[in-house]
Amino acid sequence: MNLLPQNLELLDLIPALAIITGGLIIGLIIQIIILVRIRQLFKKTKFTYDDRLVNSLGNSPIIYSLLAAIYIASFTLDIPQDGLNLLKQFLIVISLVELTIIVSRISGISVEVYLRKVSGDSSASLFTNAARILVYIVGFLIISQTLGINITAALTALGV
Repeated sequence: MNLLPQNLELLDLIPALAIITGGLIIGLIIQIIILVRIRQLFKKTKFTYDDRLVNSLGNSPIIYSLLAAIYIASFTLDIPQDGLNLLKQFLIVISLVELTIIVSRISGISVEVYLRKVSGDSSASLFTNAARILVYIVGFLIISQTLGINITAALTALGV
């Protein structure tokens, strides 16, 4: 199984590296300029939920821009089909891990804000953590299924 390009020279890497660098710059622009402006706009509202949602994105614009750039750059190299398939699977898994982290943060924030609104109590950490753990479990199952692991047997063993 051949995963890497044959007869690769340094000059062949320049377009791919330029695309990856461009993707990183685009991610930084989104992170620094656009998200900062959105945060400033949301600070003017009286809701704290929107501020926390934007903050839950973390460095996701940089990560997703970089992943997209790596995918695009892979077409500039003469990578064999097996290598491209492995790279695509790797990029999908990294994307799903990052998405799971984002959804976990958002679900935790949502549960915390809801419980504070309903009960007025600030001790919502148990339910917040339970929501986050549930999202991580679902994310793990989705990633496992993406990798070709049969999760039906695991779910049956768990009694779900």
